[in-house]
Amino acid sequence: MSKLDQCNYEEMIFEMNAVRVHLHEWAEQLDEHASSEGNAAWDAYRQAEVAYQRLIDARNENAQRWEKDIEQSLKRVELGTTTAKDAQILREAMK
Repeated sequence: MSKLDQCNYEEMIFEMNAVRVHLHEWAEQLDEHASSEGNAAWDAYRQAEVAYQRLIDARNENAQRWEKDIEQSLKRVELGTTTAKDAQILREAMK
């Protein structure tokens, strides 16, 4: 994918981390086993933690796929079999 996608991932990860931190601060004030509110707070925090990790995983997968696309495009340049898509990928990579 493009660098723009990586930028979007970075923004989402930053925002999700802020949510995760706030939820943790809230949950720490409540006993998970003493009330429904405490249970819900800790559940929300755990789900935010998972979402945060999944965004990081998705960003890393996106970066790996982007590198693979660049390598494949460069290989096609070497072989003389480039396509318009290859030109688009390599232009984006040079930005």
